[in-house]
Amino acid sequence: MIYLLLVPFKHEAERNRSRTQTAFNRLITIHLMLWTAYPIVWILAPTGIDAIGQDLETMFYTILDVASKVGFGFLSLNTYSKIERIGAVAEDLEPTAPMR
Repeated sequence: MIYLLLVPFKHEAERNRSRTQTAFNRLITIHLMLWTAYPIVWILAPTGIDAIGQDLETMFYTILDVASKVGFGFLSLNTYSKIERIGAVAEDLEPTAPMR
């Protein structure tokens, strides 16, 4: 998943959608930061090195779930509406090669 986001998808965005490259990079960065936090919580929880208790583990997972799903959803919709306002959606979209 990380490879797909950082290599082929990023190159595709840079090549075909240069006006939206900043938005794409910001969304990728936030997505990777949020999803990297899940294994960190798991390692710190009682299932890992037991550095945090069950209550904190549950709280962190709940915050991560809301941020990574609802928060990222709102952020991506907001970003899309900004892209539409600058007119970069219809003009920049070109047919892309199918993923292998």
